[in-house]
Amino acid sequence: MGSCRLNALGVPRTYRYGGATSRTFERPGWSHTALASIVHNPLYKGMGTVQSRYGDVAYAAEPLVDANIWELAQAMTIRNRKLSKKNAKREYHLRGLLRCGLCGLGYVGATNRLGRLYRCQGQTGKASTRQAPCPAGILNAARLEDGIWQEVRAFVDDPGPYVEQAQQQLRERLATTSQNDDQRKRLAADLAGKETERERVLGMFRRGRITSDEAERELDAIASEATQIRDLIESLKTQAQMAEAQEAYLSDAASMLARVRGRVQQIEEENDWAAKRDLIELLVPRMIVRTEITGTTPGGRRRKDTRVALTLAFRSDSAVVSGRQTGGRSTT
Repeated sequence: MGSCRLNALGVPRTYRYGGATSRTFERPGWSHTALASIVHNPLYKGMGTVQSRYGDVAYAAEPLVDANIWELAQAMTIRNRKLSKKNAKREYHLRGLLRCGLCGLGYVGATNRLGRLYRCQGQTGKASTRQAPCPAGILNAARLEDGIWQEVRAFVDDPGPYVEQAQQQLRERLATTSQNDDQRKRLAADLAGKETERERVLGMFRRGRITSDEAERELDAIASEATQIRDLIESLKTQAQMAEAQEAYLSDAASMLARVRGRVQQIEEENDWAAKRDLIELLVPRMIVRTEITGTTPGGRRRKDTRVALTLAFRSDSAVVSGRQTGGRSTT
């Protein structure tokens, strides 16, 4: 832990009370809470807040870390909290990765007399204020984990056609993004022109050449046009960011595939679920649990067909893994 490391190194923890007054905590001075308050404090990225009787007042400060690094730290702490085992006595290798297709909530680990299960959070009282429990199906953990790993293993063994398809899509997206750069420059110039038009209308109103109603109508029209231009610019920026993200993701995934292709057999022989989990996280961006009500039992209980749709890296189709049949696989 970070706090244990700081204490072991003898790093002092000092607290300043405005001005020059300060206090150094007795050792051990660092705690998890103290570190968390630092990591989550936006002051370190240059955005301070002062609480006053009139409400919070924001102010700029000298940043100690880059804003992107600060945001990454927030995302990582959220991810760690989401995937934390806490006091769990059993391993749930897909924790935090499964999402219910009916209610949108995540799937969590559970147990019954048959062993480990995954069930929708919408079926628990802690999930939300739902009127009725989510009818999503319950998944056998061991069978589902094995089925998903078999899909990933098959993909790692022969990713060639899918990688080539993804690279072609990326080339097309990058070409479009390059063309969009010129359009973004034109739109930026148009947006600057709208500000000039706005100043012209205000100047005419100040000189009494147009009435307030006329000025208001023209200013509203200019504002509407400026909003449309800004929306177009943001859309083009998003496309460029998506291309950059896809390029980085392809690079990371391709590098990972090259590194682990020769180790997959060893991973399976050792049943190394930490390594399996890393591969699943990288190569399966989405896992959606699909539940279909197929009828009722003689006792009045609903029959359900529950499957997990996997969005695999580089693939435009989906792999479907059954939550009930060992290693059940099909492609749609």
